[in-house]
Amino acid sequence: MHEAVAVSGELANPYWFYPRVHLHRQTCRHAQPSPTQPALFECADGVSVYFALILSDVKTWQNLVAWLDTMGLSLDLADEAYLALSHRQEHFSHIQTIMESFFMMKDSADVYREAQERGLPLGPVLAPEQLLEDPHLQEREFFVPVELPTTGEALFPSSPYRFSYGNGVPGSPPRLGEHTAEVLAGLNNG
Repeated sequence: MHEAVAVSGELANPYWFYPRVHLHRQTCRHAQPSPTQPALFECADGVSVYFALILSDVKTWQNLVAWLDTMGLSLDLADEAYLALSHRQEHFSHIQTIMESFFMMKDSADVYREAQERGLPLGPVLAPEQLLEDPHLQEREFFVPVELPTTGEALFPSSPYRFSYGNGVPGSPPRLGEHTAEVLAGLNNG
């Protein structure tokens, strides 16, 4: 949850402290003063993917154009003019349209695998129940069993990060009222 909130809020303070402008929250995108292009694309199998279309890095751009070319969709994006960041930014809407067409021609699993092979930031948008079956998350042992006091064992997300000194393990969530007396005592002593 924290990471999801951070995407919307990370630019809020600098925009407020310096130019004093309000930002508009945008689904799956950074909050900005005005709307930006969406980063969700529907694939041929009906599954959406999140693709961060990064224009600033030339190598990433060239990887993307080469990928599009495998389906004959690089079109004018292979022109030398597109090597300039300013040209890519100026024609972002055109690039976005080509990407929408590209994704509609491919299944999400193929798109995900191919993007990963090319070092492009893309991932499928899965329902919670689909996450439990995701091969990558299974390989990483992301979901771990946690013993619940009243219902037995349930799978919980573990830490998304791995550290050499330990990763932390999720515990059972508090039951209703479990810490009320403790919190109230702390308030009365403070």
